[in-house]
Order: sequence, then C-alpha cells, then structure tokens
Amino acid sequence: MSFSTRAGRAKKLYHYYRCRTRQQHGKDACEQKTSYHAHEVEGPVWELVSGYLKDPDQLRSNLERMIELEREGLRGDPDQEAKVWLRKLAEVDQKRSGFQNMAAEGLITFYELRIKLAALEETRETAERELWLPSRATRSA
Repeated sequence: MSFSTRAGRAKKLYHYYRCRTRQQHGKDACEQKTSYHAHEVEGPVWELVSGYLKDPDQLRSNLERMIELEREGLRGDPDQEAKVWLRKLAEVDQKRSGFQNMAAEGLITFYELRIKLAALEETRETAERELWLPSRATRSA
C-alpha cells in the first residue's frame, strides 16, 4: 500500500510503501514493520517487471504454469474455480486501468503500455476460456 506524508510544515511530499494489513489492523497484524521509500523501490521493481515483460515466451510459460497450479489446487470444486477466474478478470481490469494511468502520467512509454496490455489480454482470454465466456474479440465483432 502506498502512502504519502510531509515532514513538519514542509511542502515536499515523501512517498512510501507499507503493509496494508498493518495499516488496516494495527501493528501486531503484520510482521513487516518497515516502510519503504517509493523512490528506492520503484526502480528495482520496474526493472524486474519489465524484464519479465520483455520475454513474452517466458511470460507465457509462467502464466501457463500458474494456471496449471491453480487448476490442480481447485480440481473438483467448480464454484471455487469460477470465483478464482472471476477474481483474475477483476485483477486484469484493475491492472489495465493502472497501467493506462501510468502511461498518462508519463511513468511508462506507450510501447511499454502495449506490452503490458498484451500480457493482460492473454490472461483475460485464458480466464474467459476457463469460464466459457465469449472472448473480447468475439464480443467486439
């Protein structure tokens, strides 16, 4: 969870990430006691994420493995499986919006946005296939 604060009467905002559970339920709810300066973690995180996104074959392979693991864990409970895929669709929508906001703010290039959206579209298509929903391509045709 990100948050911002000002030091005293300073006009400059300082941005941090901290545990959402700790924020919502108190300091004893999470062992993670440290807050991280946004400027210190966003660069390394972006490098890690963009590295994954630059290798579509590895991304596809990882996604297929994740799907396989989710199927193994849910086999036999169609209602639970449907809930997982519906959550995955909601995550895709949320991430899509976040990535678009990042591009609008100039935090990522439109090229990077296209890569991210393509990966999300693969996830969406997989989730829709698992839920037996018509794909976006079919719906928009």
